[in-house]
Amino acid sequence: MRKNFKQILSCVILVALTFAVPGISQDLVFENDFDQHTTAKLYESDDLDADWSEPIWEDGVREERVSIVTGADAFGGEGSSLAVAYPADVHGTKLTGAQWQLDLGAEYEEATLTYRLKFAEGFDFVRGGKLPGLAGGSAPSGSEQATGFNGWTGRLMWRTDFDGTSGDPQQLVSQAISYAKHVNSGFDGDGVQEDKEYLEDANGDPIQIDSGVWYKITQRVKMNDPTEANGVLQIWVDDQLVLDRSDIRFRKTSKLKIDMVYFSTFFGGNSDWKTSKDEIVFFDDFEVTAATPRFIKVPDHYPTIQEALDAANPEDTVAVRGTHTVNLILDKNIRFRGYTGTKLIVDDPNQPVITVATSDVQVKRLEIEGGSEGVLVLSGNEGVRINDVDIQDAQRGISVQADCHNLLVRKCDISFCELEGVRVTGVTNAKVIDCECIRNGDSGFTFFDVHDLVLEGCVSKSNGAMGFGVLGDDAYLFDNKSINNPDVGFWLTGDNMNVVDNESRSSGLHGFNFGSVSDGTMVDNYSRNNKQAGFVWAQSCSRNSIIDNLARRNQLDGYVIGVEEGNSLSSNNVLEFNVADDNGGNGFYCGVQSALTEVLFNHSEDNDLFGYVDRGQDNFFNGNSCDDNGSGSSDPPGICDD
Repeated sequence: MRKNFKQILSCVILVALTFAVPGISQDLVFENDFDQHTTAKLYESDDLDADWSEPIWEDGVREERVSIVTGADAFGGEGSSLAVAYPADVHGTKLTGAQWQLDLGAEYEEATLTYRLKFAEGFDFVRGGKLPGLAGGSAPSGSEQATGFNGWTGRLMWRTDFDGTSGDPQQLVSQAISYAKHVNSGFDGDGVQEDKEYLEDANGDPIQIDSGVWYKITQRVKMNDPTEANGVLQIWVDDQLVLDRSDIRFRKTSKLKIDMVYFSTFFGGNSDWKTSKDEIVFFDDFEVTAATPRFIKVPDHYPTIQEALDAANPEDTVAVRGTHTVNLILDKNIRFRGYTGTKLIVDDPNQPVITVATSDVQVKRLEIEGGSEGVLVLSGNEGVRINDVDIQDAQRGISVQADCHNLLVRKCDISFCELEGVRVTGVTNAKVIDCECIRNGDSGFTFFDVHDLVLEGCVSKSNGAMGFGVLGDDAYLFDNKSINNPDVGFWLTGDNMNVVDNESRSSGLHGFNFGSVSDGTMVDNYSRNNKQAGFVWAQSCSRNSIIDNLARRNQLDGYVIGVEEGNSLSSNNVLEFNVADDNGGNGFYCGVQSALTEVLFNHSEDNDLFGYVDRGQDNFFNGNSCDDNGSGSSDPPGICDD
């Protein structure tokens, strides 16, 4: 009967929460009523593993302080309950009670823990002790500070404020407190003490806990936005709300969530809190329900986007239909998306249409018009995803500030912006894939001080400056196209660049310009119809492998390694199996600032000047071929196998 009542109650709670807020739901994620143990016995390590998902540590079970009780000792006088012992004249986690942590198997933004407990008849509460609660991260305890980055806890305590000697006299009733540990719980100078937040009734009086009585404890936690102190902590005793706070800062990073139940019960404090005699506390009916992400619709659930954003929890989806005039700030890690035809038009043109102000935000399937930026990602916000967004007529399309690591920009089309289409600065592990920047007033794509960049399948066409600019290390450029940009098609600087299967066409300057590029690989790239050279390794370019590229119909040289005096030396580069065809200058030109260059098995044909020119130091030519170049095979003669 008890189980059936509990199942009905869970359904009632679920239905109530479902209709309280559009789209919300709560799922049962953990349940343990101990009735799987049909006889009274000592609780063993195998029981702990089976019932609590194999905790990685524990106190009390191996010390034989935990047992299963049945009959009259169990909740409701039937089934089984858990009993925890506290031996006489000792205190602390190693000698009294029991501790372990239940891994919930997932991370949640909002969860509710419910359990029942009874202090045995005649229990001497002494000064106080700990009780279970929700927790997350490293679950700091003792004197360890909750920094907002390491973890937090929501344990409870029984507490008497007794100052005498243990057992003299016995404390047969107790009050209760919230023993939560978080950023603003007492270690940050605000004067709050972690063990002084008393649970109070509706009149503001501390509640009283008696021995020999079963109590139902309910604790609800909703995580705060990382930049705000707006976390929720609520506690009920026997369905009476005894703590209601919405000003808590559990965390400073969205990576911290609710991921465990901290089963923790012992006497202490210090030795002044020791037990006066052998004691027992009984526990039963543990349940955890967690809020699953909601799908909030505009205008179905809320008439405006801002109202939906205000109501959203982290990890919710806000889905928008129609046309809206807005300036939005996304300061919760949500999924913000539209549908085909969803359009956001700037309200204040001096502000971004969308500002991403926290980590782990996803923006998807929107048309955006106007603004200082179509989408601005503020500094320090990681894990942002921008997908299938079309931006027009902004000052800058997408701008990503420093330290926004683990960035993804995919299938975004940006046109007619005054400045760059996409600008990314100071980011590690950025992926920009299948995007187009067309007819913007400055460059199509610019990346400054980036590391581990993947730039793939992007098109930069008819912009006001260069097609692609990349300054950074460990970049991978694959299958990108620069077309009809008045500056350089690709301007690349950094170490360990992999430039594969890209095309530069009809640029106003060089097709590809490499400056201070070392230990790079340039393979299968195509540079044609550019107004200067096809490929240029201008200065300080060393140990690059340049293989199977094609330079065709460029107005100056096909390939240039090392340029005039006054620039830094480029050395130890290898050009192999490349083709220079029908260029207006030389096919391959090694300038005075080239050294130890290996030019091997390349082909130069129909170029207006020489097939190969060597003005450098100790360069090596072998196996190259040429045909019908205007000034001959090579200068000086003999460095080409014609």
